Amino acid sequence: MSEQITPFFNSIEIQEAELKLAKQSGAYAQDLEYFLAIEFLLSYKGSKDTVASYRRELEKLFLWTRMVANGIMDRAKCRG
Repeated sequence: MSEQITPFFNSIEIQEAELKLAKQSGAYAQDLEYFLAIEFLLSYKGSKDTVASYRRELEKLFLWTRMVANGIMDRAKCRG
């Protein structure tokens, strides 16, 4: 069975709440890259199209890094 892929980034409202909670709980430093990406997206929240475009690209980047970290890219090369 294949692994379920879920989005990294939710709606702007959820991201704002998640960021606030992370800063209050101390979780911010534990997942710094993720929360910096959320702050980056929130800096463009006045432009829905820009946020959507940047969110899409960040999703690709985070997915790619997860695949590399899990060795999926190496296993795919071996099959080719």
